[in-house]
Amino acid sequence: MKTYSHNESSAATGEGGSRTAGRWTDEEHDRFVEALRMFGKDWYRVGEYVGTRNASQIRSHAQKFSSKLDKDI
Repeated sequence: MKTYSHNESSAATGEGGSRTAGRWTDEEHDRFVEALRMFGKDWYRVGEYVGTRNASQIRSHAQKFSSKLDKDI
């Protein structure tokens, strides 16, 4: 099990590699939207598809994304 110093990210890691924290890149967001179309609200599978975010981060991003879509209507 990897341990983190205070200078390293404490973001979750998994079998698929490292996970990131902070702002979403355009590439991550594009993969998120693609995954939503394919997997719906299966946050674990969406996270696996994005590859750099865990299910909790995916759920949070989905909530903010949905809220933004509602405002744009």
